[in-house]
Amino acid sequence: MAAVVLGLIIVALAGLHLLAVWFAESFDIEVLQSWFDLDGEQTLPTWFASVQLLAVGILLARIAKTDAESSIRRMAGIVAVALVFFSIDEVAAIHESITGILERFSWVPRFSGEHGIWIFVYAGLAVAASPFVLPGWWKMLRRTPLHALGLAAGAATFFFGGVGVEIASYFGHGSVVMEETLEMAGVALMLVTSLAILEETEGDGTKGPGTVHGESSMAPPG
Repeated sequence: MAAVVLGLIIVALAGLHLLAVWFAESFDIEVLQSWFDLDGEQTLPTWFASVQLLAVGILLARIAKTDAESSIRRMAGIVAVALVFFSIDEVAAIHESITGILERFSWVPRFSGEHGIWIFVYAGLAVAASPFVLPGWWKMLRRTPLHALGLAAGAATFFFGGVGVEIASYFGHGSVVMEETLEMAGVALMLVTSLAILEETEGDGTKGPGTVHGESSMAPPG
């Protein structure tokens, strides 16, 4: 049910963006763009994207607290911090500020036209975090493949939208609708998957810390 609701919201926001662009171009009415522009910083789609990222971050923080496997807890905690940061970035435009600060240094890698410095910074942080994240994901893949693949597919979709389409736009082949829709869809998939993980691990009480095969790992006193 959550997947359907999130999907309908994402489709509606994409449609409202296109409608707002049409009104602006055909009737010179720009007020709708101030509300529904997918590429804006203070619009309804941006607010929704930020809330989604924060929600997944909170859910993963819960998984980081309750899962029995230390490597999964570590993975969930790191990804939770990253997604909360991305939630802030959505409304605070941190990555644009990073590009603005670092573009003065010629040794910093970038795309033509001083674009995409933030991509190299974020990619470096992702590579540095991968040794701490991948073992937990691999453990989850062996335990519950559907959950691990759902998180990976969501992250990949989010990455392709936020980075892949963004890079394409530097060469004149990007699409705001595709970029933002893929980002929101990827986060929605991670949200639904995180809910499923929590429902399973907390619902049956068998995979929280201190439990082994459904029984407490702590010996009774005496």
